[in-house]
Amino acid sequence: MFGGERARPVPMERRTDARPVHPVELAAYAKVAVASAPKPIAPRAIMPSGQSGVILPKTATDAELRLWLGLLLCSMGLIVFVVRRRRMTPEQLTR
Repeated sequence: MFGGERARPVPMERRTDARPVHPVELAAYAKVAVASAPKPIAPRAIMPSGQSGVILPKTATDAELRLWLGLLLCSMGLIVFVVRRRRMTPEQLTR
């Protein structure tokens, strides 16, 4: 669609000129692959061993203050909306 297909290299085992591999050779390849594989590493502890769970902040947060301020602003907006709506004349309401 965008520039056509790109030719992908054919894996060695799928080429027509590939010779059959003897089982002894396969075993030798497997030994080399296992020997050269990376060794698993034990995971390190992220937290000190005395703690469990999530590390919480040690300082005070203003989350409660922000909640109250948001509630105050929403209620003030509702009051302004109701007052402006009540002051409108019937002609302004039908427009």
